[in-house]
Amino acid sequence: MKTVLKNGNVFYQNKIQKLDVEIDGETISQIGHDLDGENIIDCADLLVTPGFVDLHVHLREPGFEHKGTIKTETLSAKYGGYTHIVAMANTNPCMDDKETIEDFILKKIMLLILYKDFLMMEKVFKVKK
Repeated sequence: MKTVLKNGNVFYQNKIQKLDVEIDGETISQIGHDLDGENIIDCADLLVTPGFVDLHVHLREPGFEHKGTIKTETLSAKYGGYTHIVAMANTNPCMDDKETIEDFILKKIMLLILYKDFLMMEKVFKVKK
């Protein structure tokens, strides 16, 4: 299904222009005037740009979860138009080597698996809260 972003202020060829953007699946298939598609989104008065990149992000986790978590900070980036972020290594422990990062990821995965198992057991055994 083709989606067309109509009448947007599109950043294209290093300038902002009134254009339409056609998206086929997950690919920008055409940029131009008077494009048509099955799904039209009116982008008048909106700015249409490539995703932004932030090279200085504080994800806070591990060690400073009271300020933010990987989930909250990446969601903030997403809703701000950022498609790529680079995390600073100012966590506790410092996430600056492969082993520390792999260990952290494994712990997060295990917690997620345990939580999902708990929810399933809760449903099967009808545990009251």
